[in-house]
Amino acid sequence: LPVFWQRDVIVTGASSGIGEQMAYHLARMRSHILITAQTEAKLQKVNGKQSTPRVPGHHNIKQTK
Repeated sequence: LPVFWQRDVIVTGASSGIGEQMAYHLARMRSHILITAQTEAKLQKVNGKQSTPRVPGHHNIKQTK
């Protein structure tokens, strides 16, 4: 997916499955990603996994409901 290198991307359903894995992959490609999920708790889970040296970035978690 070189087309996504350093691009702005929205990933829906990013708290599990394909959406979660795609978010990690895009983050490693230094894309600027906005992830969405049904609850803040699910986003916090993904955020905790993303906070590794290989996946840098700024994280702002908010629930939309």
